[in-house]
Amino acid sequence: MTKKQKTVLIAVICVTIALIVAGAVVALVLLLPKDEPPTNYPMPSMKMQYEYYIDVDDEAGITLQDAFREQVPLSALTRKDNISSEGLFLSTDLKLTLTDKTQIGDKAEYEFLYKDRTIAVIKVNVIDAEAYVYTADELLNLSGNGVYILNNPIDLNGKSGQIARFIGKLYCNHNPISGFDCSSGALFNELDGAVITGLDMVDVKGTINVSDYGNYGVIANVADNTLVRYSSVKGAVTVNSSAEKDDVVYVGGLLGYTSASARRNYALVDPQIVGCTSYIDLTVNGTGDLRIGGITGGVRNATIRESVSLADINVKTTESQIGAFNRLYLGGIAGALSKEYDTVLEAYNLDEGARIYSYANINVDIAGGGTFNEVYVGGIYGSLTNHSLVNIHFNGKINVKLTRCNLWLGGLVGSAKNTTDLNMALRGLGVKGEINVYSLSKVLAGGVAGQTEACTYSSVTESITPVIDNDKSLVQGTQTASAAVASIN
Repeated sequence: MTKKQKTVLIAVICVTIALIVAGAVVALVLLLPKDEPPTNYPMPSMKMQYEYYIDVDDEAGITLQDAFREQVPLSALTRKDNISSEGLFLSTDLKLTLTDKTQIGDKAEYEFLYKDRTIAVIKVNVIDAEAYVYTADELLNLSGNGVYILNNPIDLNGKSGQIARFIGKLYCNHNPISGFDCSSGALFNELDGAVITGLDMVDVKGTINVSDYGNYGVIANVADNTLVRYSSVKGAVTVNSSAEKDDVVYVGGLLGYTSASARRNYALVDPQIVGCTSYIDLTVNGTGDLRIGGITGGVRNATIRESVSLADINVKTTESQIGAFNRLYLGGIAGALSKEYDTVLEAYNLDEGARIYSYANINVDIAGGGTFNEVYVGGIYGSLTNHSLVNIHFNGKINVKLTRCNLWLGGLVGSAKNTTDLNMALRGLGVKGEINVYSLSKVLAGGVAGQTEACTYSSVTESITPVIDNDKSLVQGTQTASAAVASIN
């Protein structure tokens, strides 16, 4: 090999080695971890629903809620738009504005997905509003039958006052109302034929002292023929009742007592409570004839759909109070729901509540009493009469400690009865969680229901067996029972 050939060979070898080293360096750089944001975010905990209203003459636009995404950035979500016209425009940062083509009645629905699962649905409506509400004083002075849009978060800390009766429409657009003290009553004493949407109350507080019959809620004490949609309450409320034995007391996380007109024909009936959520920490102590629920205390002829309870509900009556205690109806959603059907034509089935979910923690402690005292507890409803259910689920905890009161207890319903000739169906049911009972009297308890009359079951996806303990040694003093008293059925 000549000197020139050796020189060329050495050059080729050097170049080859350099290329190999460079490639290795590039590969190493590519393999090293980079300081980039994560892409595998945790799935948001639950599907959220929102409803917004904007005035047709709004020139500034409104910004929509984004809490539904939790830790997931908007850029990681897939958005599907269903818009009825070109009058609405939603930017990537959720700023909603109107165009020169906007008309009253324009609608849009925006669906947000993460990992191919829907995590939020936002509905938007264009209306002709009477006024926007910006301040606490403007809110507390609402009256009449006007149409209003809440366009600002409201802080009610240190504010007193109540809207006595409201028959109009209030669209809150999920602007939080914070710091409300319900010690003197709910935000609305009475809603009559009203519409309330997107009302989210946070940091609610208050101690309510009850001496006789009454209705007690956070949004409203009474809601009659009223639609409450996509609203929620979060906070802690205590109710101390010294009501007499026959005084009926309704206590609910959102609404105290909810009612509507009886069915008189086979027309479609709008539900009265839709898409509502309760995060309330509710404590009720004392006496009376009690109806207590995470969303509403009692319901007559109204319907609840697509709602969720994450409430903590604690009820206690002491041995010194038991003489004025009558009955308790307690549910994660409502204490009792009943319906009337007057001259219903061409109907084969009862009205139906659907897609209701409860993760409530329910604790009951009632000392003393007798077989004339009755307790009805359910993860969804304490008592259900003349009303069907579909896609109903409970995954919370129920702990009941009684001595001489009779108990009807179910993972979904304490007692379900049908007094009509129509079909009352309970279908698409699921129960998880825990149910624990300590009692020295009669107990009718089941994973789904404690007792049913003229009802049909179908599609029970899962259920549990309540744990019942009647160990008499756990009861002290005057409530110690003999074996004959402890009758567990």
